[in-house]
Amino acid sequence: MTTTGAPAMNRAELKKIIADEGLVDALFLDEESIDEDAVVFEPRGSEWAVYLTTERATVVPATFRTFTDESEALEYMLLKLRQSARARELLAEDE
Repeated sequence: MTTTGAPAMNRAELKKIIADEGLVDALFLDEESIDEDAVVFEPRGSEWAVYLTTERATVVPATFRTFTDESEALEYMLLKLRQSARARELLAEDE
């Protein structure tokens, strides 16, 4: 169980949420290479890292977090994906 009391999330569940919500910035580093403006999920041995990348595909340090629990990493990724989507919506409204 996660800290929120919800059942542990797995990658398949996260991918379904991503598809259902139309979230476009997800990048699983063990499935594809680094890209710009993405929310990255990176397996690192017994840990997982989640972070955002810039328009030059470099890590945004303030977003970088590591986890010892894969489910918690996936939940953080979902949070960052939703935040990115919301930021894009707000930018589009300002144009």
